[in-house]
Amino acid sequence: MSFKERRRRISSLARTAAVIAAASLASAATVDEKSTSSLVELHHHQEHHESDVTVANVDESHHENEHFHRRLSQSAAAAFKSWTPHKVQHAIPLDLAIDPSNGQAYVKGLNGFMEPYAEVFAPGHSSERSYWESILELENIAEGEDFHRQEAHVSPRDRLYYKILEEDGIKTGMQKNGLRGRTGTGRRLLEEEEQEEAAIMVAVHLDSLEFSLVSESEMESDADEVYGLQEYAQVDEDHEATLLLNKERQRQRSLQGGLPQDYAPSRMNPNGNNNNRKNNNNNNNKRKNDVDNTNNHKKNNKTKKKKLPKIDRLNPSQGATVQSKQTFSARIQPSQVTESDISEVNFQLEDHQGATSSWLSVPKISGDIYEITVEGFHRYPGTQWKYTMQAQDRRGKKKVVNNIAFNVEGTGGSSGNFADIERAPQASGPMPQNHESDSNWPHGGAIQSSTGRIMFEFDDGTDESFVCSGTVVMDGQHGESPDANNGRTIIQTAAHCAYNDVLKKFASKAIFVPDQSSTRADKSNFDCDDDYYGCWYLSFATIASGWADGTFPDNVPYDYAFYTVFDHRSTHEGGWKNGLTGTLDRDVIPMAIDFDMRPDDKFVFSIGYSADKDPQLRHCAMTNTNINGVPWFTNLWLEDCGLTGGASGGPWIHNMDTNGIGTLISNNSWGFTNKVGMAGPPLRTSGGSLAECLYEKAKSANDPGKDGGIIVRNC
Repeated sequence: MSFKERRRRISSLARTAAVIAAASLASAATVDEKSTSSLVELHHHQEHHESDVTVANVDESHHENEHFHRRLSQSAAAAFKSWTPHKVQHAIPLDLAIDPSNGQAYVKGLNGFMEPYAEVFAPGHSSERSYWESILELENIAEGEDFHRQEAHVSPRDRLYYKILEEDGIKTGMQKNGLRGRTGTGRRLLEEEEQEEAAIMVAVHLDSLEFSLVSESEMESDADEVYGLQEYAQVDEDHEATLLLNKERQRQRSLQGGLPQDYAPSRMNPNGNNNNRKNNNNNNNKRKNDVDNTNNHKKNNKTKKKKLPKIDRLNPSQGATVQSKQTFSARIQPSQVTESDISEVNFQLEDHQGATSSWLSVPKISGDIYEITVEGFHRYPGTQWKYTMQAQDRRGKKKVVNNIAFNVEGTGGSSGNFADIERAPQASGPMPQNHESDSNWPHGGAIQSSTGRIMFEFDDGTDESFVCSGTVVMDGQHGESPDANNGRTIIQTAAHCAYNDVLKKFASKAIFVPDQSSTRADKSNFDCDDDYYGCWYLSFATIASGWADGTFPDNVPYDYAFYTVFDHRSTHEGGWKNGLTGTLDRDVIPMAIDFDMRPDDKFVFSIGYSADKDPQLRHCAMTNTNINGVPWFTNLWLEDCGLTGGASGGPWIHNMDTNGIGTLISNNSWGFTNKVGMAGPPLRTSGGSLAECLYEKAKSANDPGKDGGIIVRNC
């Protein structure tokens, strides 16, 4: 082999070896690169493990939030969609009552009708068939239904009414367009009932009234029939008589001490001193006779007053502020001397220019309470008006209380252009502590914005819906301040407005309507655009196991609960107030809630939406006492509070000021079957209440979703 050939062969082998070497090196480099890359990745993973986990958690949390908000939006939309005007109008107000004779539980209906508590939620029960229609409604009889179809618990008054109807042949003598055989007492009672219902349902509008200026002579002639005006500082004869007596005593003392103060003897008459003394004696006798006549007149006037009807508990009170629609009410009783029944009660307005309206008949609502509602005051904001209430008995004796002045704020439940409820901050003082059994809330303010109507159902396969009241409370530390970053709003109410202890179910499709008294509609219609603030969806409720595991009335110690509203655009609809944010506790003014205060013997304002006074916000005001609904537990008690079904869950506010700001210390819970009054559960933690524990859970717990709520078993 020549040199050249060997060289070519070596070169070829070298090239082949070089290729193989290069390939080997490339392969090794690839393996090393992969290994290095893996090591780098492992090192990077180890070095930044915590950061990666944090990012992963953020992503997961974001995903969960998206899922939660999507589910929240779907639930809220379903709840808003489910409510219709018909459903709202037939919502059952859960007015719980205990029969003190046997401890049995009932739900109060209209006109004294009561149904056993458990039967309201029995399978196949229909509110339109039994509960919501009272025994005094005649439609059931006209349609041929058995008058005694249900074994209802009725008061002695109702039993008497049954007897009257049966004696008058109403059970079988009924026609669709009227009643046959109505005679005597039966017909009178039925006609009065129909007149009262018509009067209650229709509010008088100012535009329908004629006002005219009354001359002084007409006023004087009218005044001849007016008695008892001194009850409102119109005449104070006692004070006048006292002043006259004091003057006479001073004059007598001056005589006893020497010459009278106005003595000036005549220089021309030497007997002037004796003549002056004689004249003074004559004047003294005359003054004594005047005093005697005044005392006799006073005595005769007192006797006369005792023979007149009695008028008290007028609402609105002197100097109160009213809104666009106002109910004027009074307790009117027969004279204790004559005991003559009240035959008529009339009402008159005096406008801000001194013109008076024609007399309006005032219907009897219940017991001795007479009411008439007037709307349209919003057209006269900032003005002062007066009203007069006149009562006459069957003997023709009249009693009039007049010149009760009130101020017009200009907001309320009527259509028109309303002034804003939130006025500029004003210096506040304590709210006047006037005893009130049951009347419209006349003061507006923060409490009107934070108190609202709660509507809900129980997903029990029926179409029944229910109505209660509730209050937006502060969600900061200890309930004494708001928490703007909490992402939720808390509403305090009664447990029976959030969880049914018979069905063992939480409320569903729950909606909260704050300040529904300022609706632009005539009554509740679930058009959230008609409501001043709109409507909010309630996501879930928090209750104590003591309520869930028991049955009313055994569980009355735990009749308190908290709803949670999440701050999200999907939970709010409607509202016609300018500048709404959609965040409930920013749009309204929440109340403080106190879990430390001893609640006994406190003057409180009990507030709520009585369904039979829809859409008015009602209240009673008095000093609370104690009572036992069940032997082993003492409730707080408002002796003659007349709030009715629908007010359950409404707040008891202590230390209320004139801006409507106060502290919540209890809620409307239950009453008795045989008398008016309202019980409330103590919320004081040191007294054994779990309310504060539930409150803290409601502020921090995650949405339980389909479970509907949280039952707290360990605090």
